[in-house]
Amino acid sequence: MEKELRDYVASRSFSGQLVTFERKLEADSEMQSAPLSDAEAESYLGDLLLHIRRPDEAAARLEHALQLDPKLASAHASLGMTRFRQKRLEEAKEQLRQAVELGAQSYLAHYYYAYVLSREGMDEGGHVNGYTPERVREMRDVLLKAIELKPDFPESYHLLAFIILAADENLDEGVRLIERARSLAPGNEHYALVLAQLYLRQGKFEDARRAVEPLTRDTSDPQLRAAAQSILGAVQTMQEQAERNRAEREAYEKGGGSPRLVLREGVDVNGKNGQSSPQAARSEDEMVADALASAINDALRKPLAGETRLTGVLVGVECSAGRLVFAVRDGQRTLRLTSRGFEAVQITTYTPQAGGVLSCGPRKLESPAIVTYRAAAEPRAKTDGEIVALEFVP
Repeated sequence: MEKELRDYVASRSFSGQLVTFERKLEADSEMQSAPLSDAEAESYLGDLLLHIRRPDEAAARLEHALQLDPKLASAHASLGMTRFRQKRLEEAKEQLRQAVELGAQSYLAHYYYAYVLSREGMDEGGHVNGYTPERVREMRDVLLKAIELKPDFPESYHLLAFIILAADENLDEGVRLIERARSLAPGNEHYALVLAQLYLRQGKFEDARRAVEPLTRDTSDPQLRAAAQSILGAVQTMQEQAERNRAEREAYEKGGGSPRLVLREGVDVNGKNGQSSPQAARSEDEMVADALASAINDALRKPLAGETRLTGVLVGVECSAGRLVFAVRDGQRTLRLTSRGFEAVQITTYTPQAGGVLSCGPRKLESPAIVTYRAAAEPRAKTDGEIVALEFVP
């Protein structure tokens, strides 16, 4: 096709067509012009350079524009997006903040500002450690403005749904937002991961399974498939645990007493569910210990967005009307994690040394455990957060 186009242009013989309109074109009468200041001209040139992927030249033009007019919102917006492309996130945040405060009408400026803010709540592995209520409100307001400016940009809906998931609030709204993103970009498979996690947080296990299960079979992206398999495994584990908790709660309500700890079966030292292996009889202690640790690690519940996981020791459970407080020692500190009841916590044990009953009061057996929780949003809160899962390990 390129050769045919080149030959056509080189021939210098072009066909034309005359068209007669019913009425005179009015474009000239409606077109308006306005002079550009030197700062605006530099800003437009810098934005053009940004869009043709020449960020260093773009930054020079945009910085000159801001020297000429420090309050030019469009220049702040374009420079912020340029710094974002250059992975200079602190500078990007500052430029985008000024653009938003100056009333920039760029949906991308608002989206990227919220995106940079959302990254500040993540660790090096990309896990969210939590957002303050003030930060959640700021990101929400900025993204709603981005949606107002360009309602058909799916990433604004996606990011806002993710923030709702991390904040663990307004989950129904989060589902509506991510469904809107999927309708705008049905080919984006990553949106299904957020949808599944929202359903999982709501306890809608079958909906979560339907959202993510196709990715475990159909996607060509190995990382996406692995993430989908991890979420699907969490769905299975949490659904099984919820059913066990329900049965334990019913038995507790009928007969009184405390919930029993049920040893999870089906995980052998080789990490295979219920399958034997010739290697199982090996006597080398280190090899067995490594295999057991690997098997347990694979079976542990994976943290979701906004959750933190640590290894600690459960030292006791304080029980009061309508609330439990789990005391977990983590090194030199003791975390106080709340729950509305035993049934609200995913409790699993992989060792008989944890004992058979989990009851109120100090633990006679200070049991090592993997604890997953959502950190308290307020730094001055009386407790450290809400416990999600408690998994006793050897």
